Amino acid sequence: MYAALTAAQRALVRDIATLGAESGVGLYIVGGFVRDLLLGVAGREVDLVVEGDAIGFTQTLASRLGGRVTPHQRFGTAKWRLPRELATACGWTVLDFVMARSESYARPAALPVVMRAAIRDDLLRRDFTINTLAICLDAKRAGGVLDFCGGAADLQQRQINVLHPRSFADDPTRMLRAVRFAERLGCVLSPATLQLIEPACAHVVALSSDRLRHELQFVLDEKHPAGVLARLDGFGLLAAIHPALANTADAWLADKLMSAEAAGGPAEVYWLLWLYRLSGEASQAVAQRLRLPLHLTVALQQAHQLGAQRNLGRKQANSKIVGLLTGVQDWALAALVIAAEDEQVRRNIERYRADLRHVKPLVTGHLLRARGLAAGPRYSKVLARLRDAWLDGEIHDAAGELALLDRTLMQP
Repeated sequence: MYAALTAAQRALVRDIATLGAESGVGLYIVGGFVRDLLLGVAGREVDLVVEGDAIGFTQTLASRLGGRVTPHQRFGTAKWRLPRELATACGWTVLDFVMARSESYARPAALPVVMRAAIRDDLLRRDFTINTLAICLDAKRAGGVLDFCGGAADLQQRQINVLHPRSFADDPTRMLRAVRFAERLGCVLSPATLQLIEPACAHVVALSSDRLRHELQFVLDEKHPAGVLARLDGFGLLAAIHPALANTADAWLADKLMSAEAAGGPAEVYWLLWLYRLSGEASQAVAQRLRLPLHLTVALQQAHQLGAQRNLGRKQANSKIVGLLTGVQDWALAALVIAAEDEQVRRNIERYRADLRHVKPLVTGHLLRARGLAAGPRYSKVLARLRDAWLDGEIHDAAGELALLDRTLMQP
């Protein structure tokens, strides 16, 4: 483990372990870090489980080393935002400290009721055997690996296994995670785990919008999200989220998401490409089901409207292009450059993003007021007229702009 960490990270982990010994709590690094470490992958942030008061321990740690603690009383967890110098040195911005706990579910898809427990119980509540591995940080057992569920063997066999038959019913988001881990790690779902998916699909409808959106964002953040979406679609999980999503993870989407990755597009572009081909009504229904952020919902509407705009596919004067695209969110424009089949549409959008939207008149509001023009609708129209003249080559210098301004102001 220490070989996989930088010197600053090793020093911090040792400081945390020392404080754990002083505080009399058990400390363990759990889950993804341990799994990836055994796979020879390093660089992930660590998640720590505390046998005892995780919030109190994290607050004590922050009082020693600085930073800010955000507690979550319901689950006994705390986020420690490292002080700037320490974060810069070790490359970790936030560390999560989780109280070792057991969980029970009142009904399928409900949030769990938690109780403080020992590390074994905490590991047994987790999603898959490959995520139940833990490294002990206690002084006497430092570096020892806990493996109560055969996670190391499943990892070696590249197999995803749930821990008990009600796992997907208790938390249907685990089905999305199972597929995501399988795609990322090159794993298969065990036969017993596969059999649990179809009956558990009925419980997806009970998941909150926030939980579903959160999991789907993780999917889109994967290196190759199209493969994950295709496998989710094959299991009927996209249709379970919303019927309009069935059969959306096809070869077209895979190609477009690959183009978005090559272009380095933000996460919003991935969402827009995925939902772009739905009808306006269907896309808004999906957006409502997932409670997509307002800026993303607006961008989706704009992408649909522009996609139906025939003039965008024609050679246009620069001012006409600006008139069509002004006010459209850049995420919608970036998605349309990838999604559009018409080369002229792509050219017009790319010209606008690269150059045309940056063209502004030299005349300022101060000068307009000095000429006796009050702020109002005509104020904006005059500035737009000057901008369009620059765009279309009607004027080429400041003198030409002032002359056009005078002519424009003389008009009724």
